[in-house]
Amino acid sequence: MIAGKKRTFAPAAIPAVCFTDPEIISVGMTPSEVKDKGLDITEGKFRWAANGRALTTGTADGGGFVRILALKSTNRIIGIQAVGRHVSELSGEFVLAIEMNATLEDMAGTSRPDNSSKIAAE
Repeated sequence: MIAGKKRTFAPAAIPAVCFTDPEIISVGMTPSEVKDKGLDITEGKFRWAANGRALTTGTADGGGFVRILALKSTNRIIGIQAVGRHVSELSGEFVLAIEMNATLEDMAGTSRPDNSSKIAAE
């Protein structure tokens, strides 16, 4: 019971986070799962080292990336993976994007503070 309403646990995404150095996150479908299902997707990949926050905090040296998988037909995000120092900070935003059926346009149009690690999610 939450806020007087009966709720069931049926998540669309549960984050898998490895607190290693560098950290690893996977939320939603992976590229291999997408391939097995034969889904037609768009894949975007951003180098973690190009993220302003990673550069200013000295965490860009570990390399890494943020990858977003979306259905080509709707641009709905179905999977996000990331590798990099402190990428675990993004796990909540990644889960929310998938749980809320966000599109690539939703993510790109979301305002984030400049020099934030969350800019990598755009």
